[in-house]
Amino acid sequence: MKQRAIFELVLAGALWGFGFVATKWGLAEMLPVHFLFFRFCLAVPLNELVWANSKPTRPFWDGKLFLCALPAGFLLALFLVPQSIGLMDTTASKSSFLTSLYVVFVPCLRIFSSRPPRIFWGILSIAVLGAYFLMGSHNEPFLVGDWWTILAAFLASLHILYIEFIVPKITDDLKFNGYQSLICLLCISPWCFPLPNPFVFSLQTWFCLIGIALGSSVVAFTLQIRAQKTLPVHIASMLFLLEGPFALFFGFLLLGETLNPTQILGCSLILASAFLTSWPKLMPQEKKHPQVP
Repeated sequence: MKQRAIFELVLAGALWGFGFVATKWGLAEMLPVHFLFFRFCLAVPLNELVWANSKPTRPFWDGKLFLCALPAGFLLALFLVPQSIGLMDTTASKSSFLTSLYVVFVPCLRIFSSRPPRIFWGILSIAVLGAYFLMGSHNEPFLVGDWWTILAAFLASLHILYIEFIVPKITDDLKFNGYQSLICLLCISPWCFPLPNPFVFSLQTWFCLIGIALGSSVVAFTLQIRAQKTLPVHIASMLFLLEGPFALFFGFLLLGETLNPTQILGCSLILASAFLTSWPKLMPQEKKHPQVP
């Protein structure tokens, strides 16, 4: 069972990593809010189809679960919009590694409820140094998209903390994801009009939209929840970090993106800091929380 769970999380990391490249492709033909709008227009019904086939005896509507998902959907939109804006100006590889800073931001925000160990501040310094190197250091100018992505990582940590708080009330993980996806769509919709004509999108853009809706928003989330029922939280957290290397691989393979030695050092430092933050002997974690879909 553990081997299967590890394989499923590796697959989820690959899907999330490809999601950065798919978003980069899609943004070539539309604005970030339009891409997110069409993404969740596809993700919501796809999620419901998966749910209906997996749990046919459950009631279709759950009012209490919907209310629990309201803040989650709002925070999800709040996180994805700046991340998508950032991808217009930065690479998929840099975006994925900068987004992984949420692993460090989460315990940083927990300081208001519980004091982290002293070693955490050293780990945070490593992460900040890694972000500095990855954003270009003295070799390249800092990109506006990098700052948008760091903001997205911070907002993602707020979403994670809310999920951690509400997780005892989540009776159906897949249905909860469907509700938060619907709420995210409703939050984005007012900013999307007038909408572009979807019939003029290229086949590549439609492939990206369907791929990220099904892969990142439905399949990867389902695999993650299933795997977390088997794996300890510190192992799961470290496997979540694979989305960065996968995004780097797909960015190189499909977009021709490369990193200079200074940026590779920055990626390594961010991964190291996130790894140390997820290590239970250094940073004990009492609760489990799911990754941002």
